[in-house]
Amino acid sequence: MATLLAACGEAAAPAPAPTKAPVAAPTSAPAAPAPTTAPAPATNKIFTLVDKTWSDLGMLDATVRFNQERSDLGNVTLEETAQGWDTKVLAQIKEKNLRWSGHGYAAFFDSYKYIKSGLVAPLDDYLKASKVAWGGKQKESYFTSRIYDALQFQGKQYFIPMKANAHLVGYREDYIQAAGYDKFPTTWDEVDKMMRKMKPALEKEEVTPLGISRDIFRTIGTMFTTFIEKPFDDTGVLKFESQEWFTLLELLKKWKDDGLARLDTNADHYDVWQKGKFAFTLGSHSLVRVGRNVWGTAKVKGANPPQASTSVPARTWIHIDSGFVFPGAANPQLATDWLLSVLGPEGTIAERWWRGVTTFSGQPVHQSWLDKVLKDNKDLAEVYEVLKLVPNSQIITLPVAGAYAITEAKIWPHLDRFFKGETGIKAAMADARKEVTEEMAKQLK
Repeated sequence: MATLLAACGEAAAPAPAPTKAPVAAPTSAPAAPAPTTAPAPATNKIFTLVDKTWSDLGMLDATVRFNQERSDLGNVTLEETAQGWDTKVLAQIKEKNLRWSGHGYAAFFDSYKYIKSGLVAPLDDYLKASKVAWGGKQKESYFTSRIYDALQFQGKQYFIPMKANAHLVGYREDYIQAAGYDKFPTTWDEVDKMMRKMKPALEKEEVTPLGISRDIFRTIGTMFTTFIEKPFDDTGVLKFESQEWFTLLELLKKWKDDGLARLDTNADHYDVWQKGKFAFTLGSHSLVRVGRNVWGTAKVKGANPPQASTSVPARTWIHIDSGFVFPGAANPQLATDWLLSVLGPEGTIAERWWRGVTTFSGQPVHQSWLDKVLKDNKDLAEVYEVLKLVPNSQIITLPVAGAYAITEAKIWPHLDRFFKGETGIKAAMADARKEVTEEMAKQLK
């Protein structure tokens, strides 16, 4: 089967075709090489960018509606990104001939890097001047103020959230039924017992109980948040030298050594899932959706992550992906107003976006869309349930996003040595900490 990457915080990712193809705006044009000259300053016609995944899922459709309903603000042509777009944009910013005014998508782990590299303009003045009403009432607009707090960096706002990602368990119901369970366990102790019953029941089909994605923020990161209230330290680094982290990793290694878990790159992880070769994992709801495309809703379910303890409020992993405006944009105010209209809490423009994105990966950040899109949607009931954990959970902030990217890059060689039995977890993480600290000193100045 074709591999699908979950688009919950990575660059371009394939997506299922939308149920209704978006209608191209009369002014829309396919992505093209950047011209040698930029649009005239303060033009009311601008170009913006977004990956094809998000264009197809509703951002193009919403942009068409924006041009129809908010022609008083201007006209936006949405183009699809190509590989190396960030290098091209940075060069045009430097040369002061920038073609595009904004971008509809920054993965959470790229957001800090984009600010530091000069790709993102602060929005505060544009938000105050916006004719889109909710722009000046950001904090009151989200279903939790933690979303607003996660957008702030050094007293300024650089991003407008285009989706939240609250992680859960995705599982094959028939596989857990084979182990004698009719619903997914709520604690890791219970999961351990289930997996040990599952292995002999499914070994003829060569099914491993747990699939682990080789991206910290997916399976492992989600599990970690259930072990510890604050998974990041004051510098934004994942607490991978904590006892909770040691306990989790030793548990995962035991499961892997016992043949109860497998570790794959994210691309392989999704491919193996579609082949039915592991029973459950943790991460974005996109995995559930991909599974349902293969086996149908009856076999593929989602549930809140099991917890390390039932004596504290349940938690999960949450990150925010966002839209932003380029420095040196031809019309940064129009780019801001476009983002506010497409990603806002109400209206037919925003509806095109929020109803589209929930069909694949991500959740609304406004209570209004949670109520309209998710609350009574039986096909996404598990998504509505996991969002109830957000107030108890730590959302990834911009400083954390910067440190996370460094940790992800440096930690895996040491984790691999640990999983192979070549070193203990404490020694492996001490070596990782040295490399992370050195890299942070270079990059996070």
